[in-house]
Amino acid sequence: MRSCDNKFVISCLNAEPFNKKFNLISFDAISPEELNQILQEVLAEIDKNFKPADEPEDPEHMIIRLLNSLRVLKYKPANNLSHFRQGLAKGDKKIIHPILEWLFQNISELKKRAYLAQFLVKVEIPLEILANVDIAALYEQYGKLIEEFKAVHKEYVAATTAKINIAELRADLDAMQREKDIVLKKIDQLKKKTELLPEKDIMFQESRLLRIEKEKRKEFMNQISNETVLLQQCQKKQMSMMHQLEDLKQASQGMTVEGILQKLNEEKEVTTYVTNQKLPREIEQVEKELKILESVCNDDNLSRDSVVQISAKIEEVNQEINRQIEKHLISVDPASEKLVPYRQQATLIAQKKSTAAEQFASLKKTLTSLETELKEKEEKIKDILGEESLILKEEDFKRYVNKLKTRSSLYKKCRSELTIIKTEKGILSRTADLLVAKGRKLNVKLDETVSDDPETARQDNIKNMGGEITSDVTELAVLISQLHSDIAECKARIVPKLDDLKPLQKEFKDIGLEYEEHQNNYNRKSAILDSSIMKLKQEVKALREEQERIESEKSLIMAQSTIAKVDLQRVRNESQLYLNKSKTETTIKEKLNDKIAEKERESKILKDQQQVIDRSQAKLLKQQEIWTNLELLFKLKLNCMEKAKKKDGVLYLQEGAETLILQ
Repeated sequence: MRSCDNKFVISCLNAEPFNKKFNLISFDAISPEELNQILQEVLAEIDKNFKPADEPEDPEHMIIRLLNSLRVLKYKPANNLSHFRQGLAKGDKKIIHPILEWLFQNISELKKRAYLAQFLVKVEIPLEILANVDIAALYEQYGKLIEEFKAVHKEYVAATTAKINIAELRADLDAMQREKDIVLKKIDQLKKKTELLPEKDIMFQESRLLRIEKEKRKEFMNQISNETVLLQQCQKKQMSMMHQLEDLKQASQGMTVEGILQKLNEEKEVTTYVTNQKLPREIEQVEKELKILESVCNDDNLSRDSVVQISAKIEEVNQEINRQIEKHLISVDPASEKLVPYRQQATLIAQKKSTAAEQFASLKKTLTSLETELKEKEEKIKDILGEESLILKEEDFKRYVNKLKTRSSLYKKCRSELTIIKTEKGILSRTADLLVAKGRKLNVKLDETVSDDPETARQDNIKNMGGEITSDVTELAVLISQLHSDIAECKARIVPKLDDLKPLQKEFKDIGLEYEEHQNNYNRKSAILDSSIMKLKQEVKALREEQERIESEKSLIMAQSTIAKVDLQRVRNESQLYLNKSKTETTIKEKLNDKIAEKERESKILKDQQQVIDRSQAKLLKQQEIWTNLELLFKLKLNCMEKAKKKDGVLYLQEGAETLILQ
């Protein structure tokens, strides 16, 4: 921690309400116990429910209290939690100094957080206790009260922090007063107008009756809407009951009385086994564990040493049990050995029975959870798609597809017939147009011949043309009569087909609308199925990752088991050597004893060397002091010589000459 941070913490500790009178040196020289005590005092100042310990307390209890208080204040340690916990227990400066700095920097906010924590931090209750209905109801009420407290506190904060502008309120009041005066004036004007009317009482009565009727109509409309909602709910219930009835009918197909009785007997056997054998054993085991935990909780003098002693006793008891089992195996009667396979088979059958019961219970639990999930998804789909659009089953969907195929084939057939009739109609209309045009031309020619002199022209034409005209006219008459007969025949054929075509067109429109509706339903359901498929893919991915993790854990456990097997083999070899007492081979215990003896000898030699060093340390320190003083003396002499050189100069003596050089 930096010096400036220490100064900030010291200034806060020297101020009210702590008044510690620390400086940098005294604060740095505080012992770990005093540092923990200061931290507790600061936390007690922030959180009134946190009380510092007046007497020495158990370190574990103190650490738990400090960690709980810091958790409530939402302090985030920089290091990992185990290192932070160890440093807090040891009173490490590197851990406690940042905590104090953080507390003093945010003291006002932390006081508010500590005040709210006593109302908002929920009490943790085990799931076994929450299984009780009364406790669960109380816990739910407790949660509701917490939420209510949150809402009230938010309103309180909003009310205290809001700044009300009195001038704006006065302006609003003045505006409201002006509006009130305007409304009163309008009322007076309307009263004056109505007083002049001759039948004002009758009109008032009628308007009152009209208002009453409108209110009644509104009530009736509300009743109608409520009744429609109830009707829809009843229809929904009816549809769900019908589906349940269909499911039960399908499930009952192929079932006989003997099969149902056999199934009920199997369920009865399973439930009797679970209630009479499995559950009592589990209850007994849980009661034993509960008694052990209660005894541990009631023991006030339980410490780490007592836990170590209890674990040592447990190991001794386990070793004694193993020795007794070995003795029993050595002293087994040969006659009783014949019963061992049967006993093993009985134990295996009992184990299989218990595992089968557990599997049955787990499968039943998963079945119920899947059924509830299915119901929830059906309700969600009904809410999304509407009440009328129910989920199609496989048989209904197949039936719908077959019906759609028949209707589509019928539609294609009718469409082909319609195209044929349209082509025939076009051909006949074209021939009729041609015949009409030809008739017009003939009429024009006849008019031209008749226009000059009808009698002479007709006689000349008859004479000139002779049998040719008569033959053309007869052929034309025959052709026209034949065409009329063909047209009549075609009309006779077209009329019934047109009559048949109208309902087919109507049916085609209905089928098209139904097809569009089913197509929309199909698109919605396919989207829902795609989302569910994506969910399933994600679940599969998560399960695969879980499988990989389990496989890695399995490989790790296998490696640990191999190491344990090697250690077990070494222990067995050691016990065999110990029992045989071989002189050629040495046991691990003897090797370890030799190593311990060697290390003890080395430690003894090191202690002797340490004593020699301690005895000679005073002389060496004195000698070091003498040498340092001598070195200092020489340095001073050199400095004096340098100064003398600078003042007087340097005298150089040579043969027959003396030279003084000033510096």
